[in-house]
Amino acid sequence: MNVGGWLTTVRFHRAASLLLLVPTGKDGIASQDLFRAAWHECGGPADEIQQLTDFLESLGLLKVREQIVVRTTAGERISRRIALGNRTGLALAVIREGCFHDQARKLLELGTRNDNGDFLCSIRIAREAAAQLIGLLELWQAVDTSPTLRIPRELIAELDSVWALLPREPNSPPWILERLAVGDRAEAYTVQYERSQVDDPGVVHWVSKESDALGWDVEDRSRLPSRCIEVKGRRDATITFYLTANELKQAEALGPRYELQFWGGINLQEDPADEYRRLRASGYPLRFENLAEELKKAAWNLAATEWRVTRQ
Repeated sequence: MNVGGWLTTVRFHRAASLLLLVPTGKDGIASQDLFRAAWHECGGPADEIQQLTDFLESLGLLKVREQIVVRTTAGERISRRIALGNRTGLALAVIREGCFHDQARKLLELGTRNDNGDFLCSIRIAREAAAQLIGLLELWQAVDTSPTLRIPRELIAELDSVWALLPREPNSPPWILERLAVGDRAEAYTVQYERSQVDDPGVVHWVSKESDALGWDVEDRSRLPSRCIEVKGRRDATITFYLTANELKQAEALGPRYELQFWGGINLQEDPADEYRRLRASGYPLRFENLAEELKKAAWNLAATEWRVTRQ
């Protein structure tokens, strides 16, 4: 499920109502009873109740065991706020889970920061790029949408964090998931690192999310010509990585503009925010500026690992 496109404002509020219907206590409620009560309370298609339940379970707010639904500790905390009319806790859980990672990335690249660190953007442009995300952000009283979108510094920091920018786990074979997840974390960490180095974080673009044909993953447009950054990540600390023919071609063509950043010791079981702090304290990322020239040094060994074979 593409959560960013599926989770409309209406579905978000139905999810909040459903969470509130689960009784407090370890006994919970039978799935059939919850579905019946939720359908009468929330309306909408009946099969959507199951989707909303699965979604809340994926956020760690509900547990479903043997057809019994119970709230987790986090779910209890958020449901108490919902009962008081405050749904920002649920919205924050959705954002931190990375449900709107793509919309958050696009939005951050469209606006600017004022002297207080608040985020400013044309509301028309913002809605075109991140309609569902803007719908959630409007739950915060401190967010202005007229005449210009203004998101306060504290809240924009949540959108600009590694956990909000990482995509949710897709449905793929485990070995592919692992490889993609390591690469996604490494790229997200570079985006976080580069944005921390400039006055306007919006000048750092995660370009591989738009196209994987460029030959680099992140672009720093704080200066002209821009810096093009290829990112590599590994689970261990061995400085070994694979370059495609296109990446090597771009490194040679762009010269000092092309940089490689390496993140080692990535642990997919670790919380991304905690891991980012740990890796930064360990000296990552390792930066190799002007990669084409760097690879000519004796310290590097380039080995061909595959051949392209075409029948004539």
